[in-house]
Amino acid sequence: MPRDIVEDNCGCDRFLSDCPQMMSVAAAEKLAQSLADRIRETELVSLDQAVGRTLARDLSAPRGMPFFDGSAMDGYAVRLCELDGEAPWRLRVTAEIPAGTTMTGAAESGAMRIFTGAALPDGYDAVVMQEDCVRTGDFISIERRPAPGENVRRAGSDLARGTVLVQAGTRIAPRHVGLLAANGYSAVNVIRRPRIALLSTGDELAEAGRKLSKGQVYDANRPMLLAMLKEAGAEVEDGGTLPDTPERTAARFTELAGRFDAVISTGAVSVGDHDHVKAAFRHAGGSILQWRVAMKPGKPVVFGRLGAMAFVGLPGNPYAAYVGAGLFVLPLVRSLTGAPPKPFAPLQAVAGFEIRKKPGRAEFLPVRMAGSDPSGLPVVVAQRQTSSATLFPLSEADGIVILPAETEATRAGDLLQLRLFC
Repeated sequence: MPRDIVEDNCGCDRFLSDCPQMMSVAAAEKLAQSLADRIRETELVSLDQAVGRTLARDLSAPRGMPFFDGSAMDGYAVRLCELDGEAPWRLRVTAEIPAGTTMTGAAESGAMRIFTGAALPDGYDAVVMQEDCVRTGDFISIERRPAPGENVRRAGSDLARGTVLVQAGTRIAPRHVGLLAANGYSAVNVIRRPRIALLSTGDELAEAGRKLSKGQVYDANRPMLLAMLKEAGAEVEDGGTLPDTPERTAARFTELAGRFDAVISTGAVSVGDHDHVKAAFRHAGGSILQWRVAMKPGKPVVFGRLGAMAFVGLPGNPYAAYVGAGLFVLPLVRSLTGAPPKPFAPLQAVAGFEIRKKPGRAEFLPVRMAGSDPSGLPVVVAQRQTSSATLFPLSEADGIVILPAETEATRAGDLLQLRLFC
């Protein structure tokens, strides 16, 4: 075994330089977002394949919207110049204009039956709702003079030509697809998907569906993080499970360098005798920027770079891995595509429970919804999280709340930040 890997993996009591002060969660979030350079490569995708992708450049309206003066109601198009004198006015109905058709040629006198969305014929300047007309045969009677432009959607009144429809960096959602389609876009340029390699570490891990040997457990982290990364829009390579050997781990990091935008691992990031990820990453030529965050669960989180490739090493305990991925990995994926960051817990909630903790680390608790307070804020109750090794409380939860690092006690009625699951 290489000497530098062995020595670099010693405990904190020996190498104090390898034991940095704990970084706050907020500072660690910023560090994670700065680990990798923004992806510059783009690709053209059809609009029906664009949902979830990040737009590469601003898209503007090629012309004003609506494209033409159109009727906002079912009714009758009229020319105000024909409404002389006092009401009522009696006009002959000369034509019918369904949506999708147009009237050409010189305008005749009289009214035209028109339907919602149909183009207003030239020379006509108002639409009278059918409810405000009395029709007898080919004639209508109008009791009230309409205002100029009444019930007419003027060309360009919704959007002027050149209006930015969707900004670069936007993660495209169905509502954006609808707007772009309405403006004639059939394909858009998007940032290529981030390429992420995902690894688990540990001799104790077995693939789901295989027979367990004594002392083994099924690997929950890799399937869970694969799902999270794919949902976030990344292109993920399942790197499998690495054995607890520093040489194999260092060789794997070397192999991945230059092929991926980021590599994510779980396990072997603390200070135990078999926690060799930090040493192996350095041996492969990587630099570690930080590896302790003031949070519970998941204090040991490694942040590093190997060339242009970002690295985040998450803890092995599944709940800690889930929280760490939400805090640091998913924002990293967003930053790679240039999408703006999103807060981990953007909502406010009211504590419906009481709990004490040691100050110094932010704690993340799974919670269930329990109604609302008089102001309308959701009230949450804590799930019993016996350890960071179990996902059962998380699977039954509606979200996660943050207990701030500086607090020693949370009491019923306290305001907390909430990450609500979809």
